[in-house]
Amino acid sequence: MDDDLLSQETFSELLQLEGASVVCAGSGEEALRVLSEQEFDLILSDIGMPEMTGLEFMRRARSLHPNAKFRSVAITGYGSDADATAAKSAGFDAHISKPVSIEHLKRVLATLGT
Repeated sequence: MDDDLLSQETFSELLQLEGASVVCAGSGEEALRVLSEQEFDLILSDIGMPEMTGLEFMRRARSLHPNAKFRSVAITGYGSDADATAAKSAGFDAHISKPVSIEHLKRVLATLGT
């Protein structure tokens, strides 16, 4: 989930080249709706979103789907230790500061077992 269409398209294309099936959402509400309609292995989300932050989205996603087995990564411009702690508290499994390369993302995903 990212409100920046260019970032969303770029990551989508890169992940598809890696063999992933990708569904994009441009807002927290849209992402929650999509999450209620199908299961996912992985959710990548920006934190700094208008209307509903990525932190609020993840708290709601984990609350609404407590048995879901998806892994989640916050990919964000908020890169302090406090931001990483807040992301983990909200239910993210990992936190990556922007800019991020596909190689770095793949290393993080490998540590999560995805």
